[in-house]
Amino acid sequence: MSFRSGGTQQFAHGFSLLEMIVVMAIMAVLAAMILPLFLSKIPREQIEESMVLINSVNAKVAGYYNSRLAGGEPALPASNEATGANPPESYAGVFVESITIVNGAVDVKFRATANGKLAGKVVSWRPVVSGKNPISEWVCGYKAVASSLQTGGSNATNVTRDALPLRCL
Repeated sequence: MSFRSGGTQQFAHGFSLLEMIVVMAIMAVLAAMILPLFLSKIPREQIEESMVLINSVNAKVAGYYNSRLAGGEPALPASNEATGANPPESYAGVFVESITIVNGAVDVKFRATANGKLAGKVVSWRPVVSGKNPISEWVCGYKAVASSLQTGGSNATNVTRDALPLRCL
């Protein structure tokens, strides 16, 4: 607080320039800490939003495998065509450019309109297959499975780990 000069003592109202600079510096430090957390959340949310499209293709792969399993010869589909799924580009969405089945793996390619960490990149979803059991689980990205299990297809994921949801790590 400061006093005005003059015969009577009056309190000055408001903040000094120094107080305002301190408050702004504190706000800048907080923003610098929070911004990276917010920015890393965006690509994860875009991958999660693509799940509606991915689930329909995963169901086609599982149906193909399970029908072959019931016939005594389990096999994973080589392509979209083998499962009766639509062509890869027909699964386009706001962030998804295409969804392609490659030897059982479901590769999701993201559009240029997606976050910079996803634009033009691929995230793979692979079915977990074990012996004579139907497909009941999928792994994505760099997620590993137990040594007694194996996944169909190969992992074509080229998105950095920091941009993937936890389920893909």
